Amino acid sequence: MDSATSNLLPSNITHINQLAGPLLLAALLNCGLLGVLSVQVYLYYLAFPGDQKFMKYLVYGIYVLEVLQSVLLVQSTFRIFVTNFQDVGVFDRIGSSWLSIPILTAIDTFIVQGFYAHRISILSDSKKVAGAIVALSFIQLGGGVAVGVYAEKNKLYSLLFTPKILVSTGLWNVGSVLCDLIIAICMIYYLSRYDTTIKQTKVLLKKIIRLTIESGSLIAVIAITSFVMAILPTCPPYYRVPMGIIGKVYANSMLVLNNSRMLLGSSKDESSTILSEFRLGPPPGDKETITDCVFSVNSEERTRSTGV
Repeated sequence: MDSATSNLLPSNITHINQLAGPLLLAALLNCGLLGVLSVQVYLYYLAFPGDQKFMKYLVYGIYVLEVLQSVLLVQSTFRIFVTNFQDVGVFDRIGSSWLSIPILTAIDTFIVQGFYAHRISILSDSKKVAGAIVALSFIQLGGGVAVGVYAEKNKLYSLLFTPKILVSTGLWNVGSVLCDLIIAICMIYYLSRYDTTIKQTKVLLKKIIRLTIESGSLIAVIAITSFVMAILPTCPPYYRVPMGIIGKVYANSMLVLNNSRMLLGSSKDESSTILSEFRLGPPPGDKETITDCVFSVNSEERTRSTGV
C-alpha cells in the first residue's frame, strides 16, 4: 500500500483489508444465514398450513424484512468492491448501511422479542413479565433507530464515534441482551414447571428448553461482542460482522423454535428413524396435541401442573 492510499485511511487502520474484510465477511455470512432462514420458512410452509393468520403474517413478514436487508447489503457490497473499485474513500462512506444494519435489525429484533413475550404470557397466564420484555424491546428498538438516524446524518463511519452514537449503541445492544436474558430465564422456568404424562410432549419440552438456552446464549454473545468492538475507537471496524448477522440469528432462532413443534413422520417402533411425513401433533389416538401443550397451554393442564 502506497503512502497516498495510507493517508486516506482512518488513523486506527494500518491496512486496507481491515476495512474491506469485515464488510465482505458480513455480507457473505448474512446471505448464508438468509439461505438457512429460507429453508426454515419453507419447512414452516409445508408443516403448518393450518396455523393462525397472525403467525403466518409474522413468519412471512420477518422473512420479507430479512430479504430486504440482504438485498441492501449486497447492493452496498457491490458499490464498494465493483462500482467504486480502487476508491479507498468508499470504505468510509455509510451508504445504505444506516438502514440495512441498525434500523432493520432493531425492527426484526423487536418483532422476535414480541413473539417470545406473547408465548411467555400464554405459558405464565400473566402479562406482567411480557410487558417488561416489550418495554425493554422498545428501548433496544429506539437505540437501533437512533444509531441509524445518526449514521445517515453523518454519512461517514469515521464520524460515528460521538457520545450520542455510543449511548444509542449501548441502548440497542445492552437492551437487547437484557431482554434476551429475561426471555430465556422465563421460558426455561415456565416450561420446566409444565408437567404432562405424554412422552412425546416431554421430549418436545426438553428440546424447546435446550433450543432456548442455545439460541439465547448465542444471541447474547454476538450482541455483547458487537457492543464491545463498537465502543473501542482504536479497534478496527470488526464490529460490522456481528452487527451484520445478528438480525438473521434472531429470525432463525424464532423459526427454529416455531418449527420444533414439527414431528417428521410416525413410526410404530420408537427406535425407528424412518421419517415419512409432516405431522402437527402426536400419532392418531392421542387427545392432546404437542402444539397445544407448548404453544397454547390450556387452563386445565396449567392448573394440574402448578397445583393452583
